[in-house]
Amino acid sequence: MDIKLTRVSIITFTFFVISLFTLVRLSNANYNASFFIVAGSDFVDSNLTLTPILVQKGQGYDGQFFYKYAINPFNFDKFKYGVDVDLPNYRMQRIGYPLFVWLISLGNSELVPFSFIITNVLAFIGIIFFSIKIVTHYKVNLIYSLIPLLFCGLYMSLARNLSEVFELFCFSGCIYYFIKNNPIKFCFFTSLTLLTRETSIIAIAPLIFFSTFSVFKNKDKLINIIFYIIPIAIMLSWKTIVQINVPNSDFTGGYHHLGFPFYGIINGFILNCNFSSTKHILEFLFWILYLIWHISFTVIIVKLLVKNCTLNEIVQNPLAVIYFVWLIFAILFTEIIYVDDWGFMRIFSLWNFVGFIILVQQKYKLNKRFVLFSVFSVFLTLVRLSIRV
Repeated sequence: MDIKLTRVSIITFTFFVISLFTLVRLSNANYNASFFIVAGSDFVDSNLTLTPILVQKGQGYDGQFFYKYAINPFNFDKFKYGVDVDLPNYRMQRIGYPLFVWLISLGNSELVPFSFIITNVLAFIGIIFFSIKIVTHYKVNLIYSLIPLLFCGLYMSLARNLSEVFELFCFSGCIYYFIKNNPIKFCFFTSLTLLTRETSIIAIAPLIFFSTFSVFKNKDKLINIIFYIIPIAIMLSWKTIVQINVPNSDFTGGYHHLGFPFYGIINGFILNCNFSSTKHILEFLFWILYLIWHISFTVIIVKLLVKNCTLNEIVQNPLAVIYFVWLIFAILFTEIIYVDDWGFMRIFSLWNFVGFIILVQQKYKLNKRFVLFSVFSVFLTLVRLSIRV
C-alpha cells in the first residue's frame, strides 16, 4: 500500500477520529463527562460523591475505582468520596493512570471526569506519535503508524475511563527509547507503565534483560544498569507502601487467571453461547469477531517471524521474545479473561502493539484483506460503543 502521508496529517486524522467518537459518546449523556466513569450503585453512593456523577444500577465498571483515586491518589481508605473500592490493594497498585488524571485536574474534583477524557484522548494521540517515530526509525511508509488505530480494545478503554490507552502510551514511549538506546527516558516511561498496570511486566522484563545484557556485552557505562533497575524498584516500593497502608490485604496475584492451554478460550466461547435475546446474540457475534481478529493477527506475526528469522534470531530479538511470551499467556488465560470481550480486547492491546512493531521491523507488506477486515471491526466497534453504556 503505497500511500504518502505526513506526520501532521496522521496526528490530525487521529485527533479527528478520537474526538468525534468521544463527542458522539458524550452526546448519549447530554455531555455529562461522568458518563464515561460507568459508576454502579453497588459500589458508588451518589449522595456522598464530592460532585454529582451519573450512577447506574448494578456493579458498574473499573472506571469508578479510578475515579476515587483520581480525586486523591494517596487516600488508602476502602470507602471514601462515595466509592467503596472492592479490592483496594489491587486497585491502588495501578496508580499511574488516576495519578496523571489528578495532576491534569489540578486536584479539583469537579474537573476529574473531564480530565479522564482529556487524558485518554491525549494518550491515544501519544500512541500514534510514538508509532510515527518507530515507523520513521525503521524507514517504512508512515501509513504503518496508523495500525494501532485498528486495535478495537483501545476504543473500549477510551469509552469507559479505563487505563489501557494510558498504559499503551507509556509503553510505546518505553519501547521507542529501548530501540533508541536511551536509558534515562526508557527508565521514565517504563516506570509509568509498571505503575499503570503491573501486568505490563510481561513485556518489560525481556526489555530490561536485553538492555542489561547489552551493557555488559558492549561494555557500556555500568551506571546505565541503574536506569534498568529503577522501574522495578519503584513498582515494588509502591506495592509495599500499599500493602503497609491497606490493612488485612494480601498482595494480589494473577495466578488465578492462568489454567490449562486453551481452556479459557473454550470456556469463554461456551459462556457466550447465549441466544436468549438479540442483545446476547450480538454480544456473542462481537466475541467471535474479536477472537477471529486476534487469531488472524497472531498467525500473520508468527508466520512472518518463522519465515524471516532463524530460531537463534528469534531468541535474540526482544520483540519476538515478548510476542511469544504474550502468546503463551494468551493460551493459558482462564475464562476470567475470556468471558467478556471487553476483558481480553483491552488486555491484548499491548501485545498487539508489539506485533505492530514486528510488522514494521520486518518490513511486512500490509495485507489489504486483513486491513479491510480490521477497519470493518473498528467501525462496528465504534457503532457499538456509541450506543452502549
